[in-house]
Amino acid sequence: MPMPESKKMYIAHIRSNSAYPTFRSLIQIFGVLLMGLGVVCIIIGIIGAFMNYGKNDVAAITIGIGGIASGLIFIVLGRLVTEVSSMIADIADSVTESNSSSSTTLSTNQDGTPSNANTVSNPKDSSTPSPGSFSGKKPLSEEDQETRANELLHVAKRHLTSGAKDFAIDVLQEIIRLYPSTRAADKARSSLKGR
Repeated sequence: MPMPESKKMYIAHIRSNSAYPTFRSLIQIFGVLLMGLGVVCIIIGIIGAFMNYGKNDVAAITIGIGGIASGLIFIVLGRLVTEVSSMIADIADSVTESNSSSSTTLSTNQDGTPSNANTVSNPKDSSTPSPGSFSGKKPLSEEDQETRANELLHVAKRHLTSGAKDFAIDVLQEIIRLYPSTRAADKARSSLKGR
């Protein structure tokens, strides 16, 4: 079952504004190192098997299977560590955002117009902020609207370069809908016309 677009947007928003960028970088490096170690083990296992093939067949098979098995374990472990650590950082960022005294979320009024306001969120409130919804008591200044629109534009560009074209288009449309008078919305419109 594919993940809903709203959840993808929320995760992209959380990751682009992470409170733990160093941790995220370190887990990526650690995951790559583990996967690299796995590849090295596989290569060593294959080379060791070929070197012992004519001399001692049992040792050759043992070295080959052992190298490949340990390599696969390191590769899976590297991927798993990266995924679990990213998930933990996502949870921490999401909780931090939900509990912050100036948490902002993108939302619309009942008539469909953007509320574009900043609010103090209540951690005991049963509603979870939706991805990218900004609601509250004070309207956002033009500068804040431009900043938020630019953040979303940056998210759209990253997704476009990573190949997630449909998601990038959804984000561009969201910028136009929520922040129609910003320069980022103008850029979003011109980007959508070129598609």
